[in-house]
Amino acid sequence: MNTRPTIKYLLQDAAKTLARVATLPGQAWVEAELLVAHACKKDRAFVLAHGDDPLPVTQTRTLRTLVARRLAQEPMAYVLQRAEFLGRSFFVDKRVLIPRPETELLVRATLDLASQKRAPRTVLEIGTGSGAIAITLKARFPKDAVLATDLSPTALTVAKKNARALLPNTPPAFLRAHLLDATVLRALNKYPHPLVVVANLPYLPFSDKKRLEKSVTQFEPSTALFAKKEGLALNEALLAQCATLRATGHPLHAIALEYDPPQTSTLRAYAQRLFPDAAIKILQDDCGRDRVLTLTIPQTSYRRS
Repeated sequence: MNTRPTIKYLLQDAAKTLARVATLPGQAWVEAELLVAHACKKDRAFVLAHGDDPLPVTQTRTLRTLVARRLAQEPMAYVLQRAEFLGRSFFVDKRVLIPRPETELLVRATLDLASQKRAPRTVLEIGTGSGAIAITLKARFPKDAVLATDLSPTALTVAKKNARALLPNTPPAFLRAHLLDATVLRALNKYPHPLVVVANLPYLPFSDKKRLEKSVTQFEPSTALFAKKEGLALNEALLAQCATLRATGHPLHAIALEYDPPQTSTLRAYAQRLFPDAAIKILQDDCGRDRVLTLTIPQTSYRRS
């Protein structure tokens, strides 16, 4: 007699357990389906269609481990090692920030900025993390140079893994670097084309640690979330370096930055001081909050030194 639990039983049991931490109606059941499917190495349709099938012991153990991780409020993206971003599925784990829907706005803004210039173009992403932004941009502009940097070698490992899976023939170029340091400047010397800089740098003030959910503060990398100067330090440093780059004669065309909504007035004023002739826009996310700052910079007659 087969006494192994069926998929349907394990699904119901997982949903009951996950209801303890669910915050939305139906969330526990959806997450249970996803976890059972992940343990089975199948999709949700298989789980629903094979409810009477018994689950092998090893997969049952895997499921229980996954449910326990989620019960501890580990983000689903880390548990499943997958995050959806603009129609692509990216590998993620605790080495990188989970791509957010808000960042899709940043990518769309960058696509608009880059499209204003005919190829060849150069797109530079600072702080690539999982590589979601750079890979999405490279897929859109396969013939252009797309450079992606990160200070974390482990984050770059994840980004390269995603590039191999999603763009094996035309991956972005990845560099270990901090903002526009010497490594980046040397790389840019090879690409004297109109440059678009995009960045989703850490921008939350450290005081936000007190109000953020446990799933964020205890699992996602702190170095990818928080910055000094009430969250403004890195975005302001990058803008200052971009201004210096422009002064050397590099054809800087545009900048797109994601930021914390309360920073709008300060960040816009800072950008305006550095680039008084730039067209500056503030874009709102789906919740109507200021989220992305873009600068379109007129070309000058500077000659590169």
